[in-house]
Amino acid sequence: MPLTSFLPFLYISVLFTYSPAFGFEHNVKPHCPPDKEVCEFDWVVDYVETMIYYEDGGAGHPIVVRNGSLYQRSSCNTYIPIDISKDSEKAIFADGSYKLIYGINGHYPGPSVVVYEGQQVVVNLKNNLLMEGLTIHWHGMVQWHTPWMDGVGTVSHCPINPGETFQYRFLADPPGTHWYHSHLGTERTDGLSGALIVLPKPEMLENLRDDLPELSGDFVMVVTDWKLDASIETKSEADWGLNPFSYGFNETKCYSITLDATGGAVGLFPFESALINGRGNHYLNKDNPEQPDIPELPTETFVVSRYGYYRFRVINTGMLFAFRISVDKHDIQIISVDGNDVVMTSAESVIVHGGERVDFIILASEDIGNYWVRAQSIENTNSEGPVVQDTALAVLRYNGSREVQPKTHRYECRPKDPCRVVNCPFGQYPDSYSITCVAASDLKSTSAQIKAHPVPVASSPTEFQEIFLNFHFSSTAKVPFTTAVNGHVFVPPTSPPQIYPKQENTTTSCESLNCTDHCKCTYIVKLEKDKTVQIVFLNMDDAPFGMPHPIHMHGHHFHVLKTGFPHYNSTTGEILDRNRDIKCSTKSCNGASWRNEDWNFGNVPGLNLENPPQKDTIAVPRNGYVVVRLKADNPGMAVLLQEGDTSDMEPVPEGFPTCGSFQMSEKEFKQYLTPEGARKREKKQTRPSDVLVEEVDYHVVDYIPVVIDKPSDPSSSRESGTISRKYLHSAYHHRHHVILIALLGLSLLLNLVFISFYLCKKFRRSSTLEKLSQKKATLMDNLITGNLKHSESKQRLV
Repeated sequence: MPLTSFLPFLYISVLFTYSPAFGFEHNVKPHCPPDKEVCEFDWVVDYVETMIYYEDGGAGHPIVVRNGSLYQRSSCNTYIPIDISKDSEKAIFADGSYKLIYGINGHYPGPSVVVYEGQQVVVNLKNNLLMEGLTIHWHGMVQWHTPWMDGVGTVSHCPINPGETFQYRFLADPPGTHWYHSHLGTERTDGLSGALIVLPKPEMLENLRDDLPELSGDFVMVVTDWKLDASIETKSEADWGLNPFSYGFNETKCYSITLDATGGAVGLFPFESALINGRGNHYLNKDNPEQPDIPELPTETFVVSRYGYYRFRVINTGMLFAFRISVDKHDIQIISVDGNDVVMTSAESVIVHGGERVDFIILASEDIGNYWVRAQSIENTNSEGPVVQDTALAVLRYNGSREVQPKTHRYECRPKDPCRVVNCPFGQYPDSYSITCVAASDLKSTSAQIKAHPVPVASSPTEFQEIFLNFHFSSTAKVPFTTAVNGHVFVPPTSPPQIYPKQENTTTSCESLNCTDHCKCTYIVKLEKDKTVQIVFLNMDDAPFGMPHPIHMHGHHFHVLKTGFPHYNSTTGEILDRNRDIKCSTKSCNGASWRNEDWNFGNVPGLNLENPPQKDTIAVPRNGYVVVRLKADNPGMAVLLQEGDTSDMEPVPEGFPTCGSFQMSEKEFKQYLTPEGARKREKKQTRPSDVLVEEVDYHVVDYIPVVIDKPSDPSSSRESGTISRKYLHSAYHHRHHVILIALLGLSLLLNLVFISFYLCKKFRRSSTLEKLSQKKATLMDNLITGNLKHSESKQRLV
């Protein structure tokens, strides 16, 4: 039988040899000691199914609910009870639905990376998927000197193909609460994400802020919205304008987009459920939104001791929804945003948008018992009227309390005792809500934070650059939720500009297009190196369902100087008019500028240049703007904000993976039909730093690269990574001679072994060799009949 007949079996065996291990470690624990220079992680990305109980070795059994209890279904009619206290690590329960997701070492959320500031982080990432490429973006890391490790597919490096291993290597900087996620397609919202915590160096502890109490615990809290459908399906349906049919294409009832308190869109598709650290539930009983559909599912639980202080590091890894985070009967003290320290701010709750991180402290000073930790959507109404705000729940359990579900309620905001909500994406709630909004720009950096990262200023107008970027829905696009920046719908480059800065024909140019409202191209904005850059993020258009936009900038943590809100109806909270500080030249407000020209060159009234907060992700209010400032001192491609010239960018490491588009003309193809014709084609091969898209390396399975060049010396061509076709042709025949000799030698050796074995067996039947032969025969028999015996054994056990 030919070898290829065995390949499908061998391939499947490789795919399923890992043993999934579940359970999220929410306590912050360093992976390496602080004195270790390099902290290394080995990851394998593979498929895993939620609500499946995995045995050691990878065999899976569906988890089902029968008579109010959870069981693993080991066969069609055999059910084995699940003890949550013992078996919770054997499955990803999610929200109780069955869904194929991506797992890192079998985990969701992915394993937390907890390292110390300045440590070298090494992640050996193996892509064990069948057909999907992937990348990992280290959200919050500035990537000093390593912009090609930023993990943005087709921008900072090539996607990691199935079967490949890519080694990420970067410095852990800055300290704080960050996260990682796939930056290719929609993979991050189907499993490829996790926490990245950078702790301050122990020698720096004495220099840390002195306004924080001694902590009794440090928790990670990863929050995400969750859908039964694959994220790529949801995204595609939104691209095609199919949102009204989100309940089902054949359902009579259509979905109506949910709105926030100002009338801005929130839910472009239905909220199904949300997870906290990979655990959640459906809450579809609108008469009692805290009654879960499957009460038997485990709930994420944070155990505390009375009168202890506990830090919560909240990370929103979701696809669409922002969450208002609170703890029943406990005030929260906000101490950090996006990993940057701020003056402690007391609040009833804080809103966390996708990509944002917020650290807060609670004092466990209530009676011993159980309290809900809430992650609530900010939905308010739809076309039919008020809607119930969907919620994900976790448990704050005091030591000494019974392990029962809480019966607590969130704080009731009153006119005489209003709730303080931090990081509102709008200027105000309706008066009837009794809520005071605190914008992100109203937070203050600590003195130590601003000393380490002062607000950049310009000594002259020539050292200052101001850019207006409007993130909006395109009003002239055929699909209503087509996103654009200054009218440009982004077309990704075909190969990464970070590693091919001099490439040609890999981007769709915007120069010849009319982009006053809507065009499709690769939009690149040039930041001038070492200048003080002030960016005005806008969110203005005339689309019917605008919404707050969280915007993340790579390679920097910017200072948030001011938020400009639209004009609201103080009674209803609805937007009456867009902010009038901005002059718009088109309906979608592209080519924006300050209405008052005296505001140019940084002269904007109300800028906080003394102690503004630092962030890397900011939510821009609907019909408003946010002013941020940074120093253009980290050359690279930061979401195609080109910082500096290509000559300023870090050189790519030797042997860095290559990729790009490929074309071959009919004439070139005919040249390759014969070896003689192929040798006539000569073309110079360049290094990756200045390679053109047409000049692509070709590799054969024995790792001998083939190019058209004909080097004079084979050894020199080997050093440069190339070899002539003539030399390859000779090596090919020489290799066959070597293989033929090796086969003849192997045949002779096998004959000698067979003769020796026969003689030993004849004259020494009780020898060790005979016993070994018997063991091999027994092993072969077991392999042939193993499946049957294993099946019988399982039946006896059941």
